[in-house]
Amino acid sequence: MVTIDEIKQIAQLNHNEKMLEEARNYPYVGHVLRRVSPYLTKLFVESKVSANQVTSLSILFGIAGDLSFVFGNYSLMALGCIVFHQLWNLFDCVDGEVARVTTDITLGGRFLESVHNPIIQPGFMACFGVGLFRISDNIIFLYFGFIFALSVSLFYSFRRSRQLVTESIGREDLYRSPWLKRQSLAGRFYRSLYSKISLLFLLPNTYLIIAGILVFERFSPVEFSYLLYGVTLDVLSAYFFLCGFYWLVRTIVSGATNYRYLGRMQERL
Repeated sequence: MVTIDEIKQIAQLNHNEKMLEEARNYPYVGHVLRRVSPYLTKLFVESKVSANQVTSLSILFGIAGDLSFVFGNYSLMALGCIVFHQLWNLFDCVDGEVARVTTDITLGGRFLESVHNPIIQPGFMACFGVGLFRISDNIIFLYFGFIFALSVSLFYSFRRSRQLVTESIGREDLYRSPWLKRQSLAGRFYRSLYSKISLLFLLPNTYLIIAGILVFERFSPVEFSYLLYGVTLDVLSAYFFLCGFYWLVRTIVSGATNYRYLGRMQERL
């Protein structure tokens, strides 16, 4: 029977570099959920629940969390962020731990992992837009929700294409964003600024921020709103646009730099 300490050693400490990167990008996941996940991992391992089954549960919770936004109800949105999306995050931690502890790493599991974010994140942006449309009765949110969802889908498509190309030539380590490679003062400033801004819009962090916004707007005695080009923006809808444009810009930059630098990489081979 596996112990909690053994799970931490096998599934977390032996993958220390990955866990450190996770803690930098997703502090809540790295410092909070990773302390809880070994206990669920132990339960699933002893119950003979496979890593693929845990991943499937994670995807279902993520979809449920996304769909909680489409009704335009603040209480349901909060439920999605605080319950369903947190279970999605937690189970996303647990499935990898179960796979590493049981050495049950399969092609099916890799497939589920590869479609995990491309399903949840675009779906979230689309559902977020639908919910804001129902709240405000302004169709601009519906349009932008699907535009942002498409941009996120393209981003993951670009990333997957880059992985396939670099894997095919056996040089997965060659590509890195040119801005992130710069050692100049401007490059260091860019890396620092980029890492801080990204914390606001990466998906696991997004749910916590939205939960905080929902609580703020529900209990704040002061209503914050601003009319911009005929669109009334409150804190929640303003964050929707900031999050969406972050992914839109990231997708455009990813597509352009991937093509340019992979082309140069091929010339050097």
